Amino acid sequence: MRSGQWKLHFPHGFHSVVKPGRDGNPGAGRRLNTGLALYDLTTDVGETRDVAAENPEVVARLNKLADAMREDLGDDLVGRKRGSGTREAGSLSSK
Repeated sequence: MRSGQWKLHFPHGFHSVVKPGRDGNPGAGRRLNTGLALYDLTTDVGETRDVAAENPEVVARLNKLADAMREDLGDDLVGRKRGSGTREAGSLSSK
């Protein structure tokens, strides 16, 4: 979730490459998880320093914005498969 100078990462899993592939073959990787993290992009464009603990009001505000987006769009990561603003593929209406 991005708002102005702030970027909030939500907990999620991701694939990290350990050894790159070669000649069309996949490389070695591993599955990792990340927790909630807040970054101030004005001072940390590389997103290396989590400042969530020092800015709980920003985390709360961005979480509230994200909850509104999840209500509209859904979010598989939190078990919200379909939001109120989505529609089935091939359908012209969300109802």
